[in-house]
Amino acid sequence: MSESGSHSEGKGNRGGGRRSPRSPNSDEKDLDTRTLNIQSKRFYVDIKENWRGRYMKIAESMMGGQQGGQYQRRKARIIMSLPAAEKYVQMLQKCEELGTKSDAGDEKSASTEAVLYNEEFEDSDRQFTCEYKENSRGRFLRVIMSTDSMTFGGARAVRPIINIPATGLKDMREELEPLVEKWIKDLPPDTSYKGPMPEAKSMRVGRKTFYFDYGQNKRGIFMRLSEVKPQWRTAITVPQSEWAAFAKLFQQSASICEDALPPKKAEAENGK
Repeated sequence: MSESGSHSEGKGNRGGGRRSPRSPNSDEKDLDTRTLNIQSKRFYVDIKENWRGRYMKIAESMMGGQQGGQYQRRKARIIMSLPAAEKYVQMLQKCEELGTKSDAGDEKSASTEAVLYNEEFEDSDRQFTCEYKENSRGRFLRVIMSTDSMTFGGARAVRPIINIPATGLKDMREELEPLVEKWIKDLPPDTSYKGPMPEAKSMRVGRKTFYFDYGQNKRGIFMRLSEVKPQWRTAITVPQSEWAAFAKLFQQSASICEDALPPKKAEAENGK
């Protein structure tokens, strides 16, 4: 039997202090909160606001392994803007329509997972991959969040993941739908850039590899230039408004160094 339910809670009062103390200078505000119990899991949904705007945070809490003779709760969190939360609610509806029960007599091993539905959507510098899956334990929705700060030469690193049992999709949608509608109605329209972005590139120099990744946030378009060696990496971020200045500086520096090299060495450096 699965238990599924939800309730609202007062701000800052979850299980005797779930939240950590905030800095006195923090401008983050708690606007609304919900808690859903789905089978052995508990999901916390918060609507918050800071200088960047309003957003929704979903935290999954479930029993993990033992430590010191006691079971510990494991948590995973994803964060999305309210416009992205609207897309998320619509995606929950699509998964609901596919049904919540596995096909009778369809035997699957615990390691086999069939993808019944897949959807991706962007949210500023975040990307969400949603997979409605099925295995021997039943159906569930897996939501994976990745951000530009997690990129590694166009590929994305380890990302926060939450898994929602199919039996709780309806409860979650019915809680989130009015919640998002309530807090999104007075938001200003999205005026961010919607055009094409440069393709990620890479360049190998000796034992180093340089990655050129591109992204966008509320401050505009940017390029992240990463220098990567075995067991080590560093990166800088350059706003789009300064790309031409960077290119000019690099070209000037290359010209100065090329003119200073002896002719034969200059040809060797250029691969001639």
